Amino acid sequence: MPVGTGANRKFLELELIDRDFTLSWRDIEASRKLGLPLELGPAAVASAACARKEDRMILDGLLKAANRKVTLGDWSEAGSAFASIVEATEKLVSDDSYGAYAVVLSPALYARTQRVAKEMGRLESKLIKDIAKGGLFRSPILDADQGLVVSLGAYNFDLAVAQDLIVAYVGNEGPDHLYRVIESLVLRVKRPGAICKLEK
Repeated sequence: MPVGTGANRKFLELELIDRDFTLSWRDIEASRKLGLPLELGPAAVASAACARKEDRMILDGLLKAANRKVTLGDWSEAGSAFASIVEATEKLVSDDSYGAYAVVLSPALYARTQRVAKEMGRLESKLIKDIAKGGLFRSPILDADQGLVVSLGAYNFDLAVAQDLIVAYVGNEGPDHLYRVIESLVLRVKRPGAICKLEK
């Protein structure tokens, strides 16, 4: 997939994300003949694994592309989480990235936003959401002291999807049936200045 214009144009390789799962012939026959609900747990597990791989591809790509950084202070102190997010948005504004902003934090950092900022009498997470109209999210993909503040917009970055998530029949595996959850896509970062990472 192409990204950039003119002499800066480059092509990105699409990433294939897939995971296999098996449905037992006994379960299929019981569902068909007896009207029992088909056990789709293996399909759900495979789909969740693909979603996690997609999240990792996106977040790792954004972290790698970011050319802005805010060094985290001591988030155990009330108000420091909000101050870090404000500093990150100021850096994005300095690169003409005006929002709307979204914030993605590790679960550990996200938990530290769930306390009252004494001076304002509100949860820090609520204060952050006031300036991050794109939302405040948490992801287990990120390391404990890691986060991102991004300026949203397809002109900043997007996902080019060659094949949306589907389930394909692969064939028999003995009497059982093998399926594959599959998708093909790539993250295109067009303006690295629209991404600010938070880390120690």
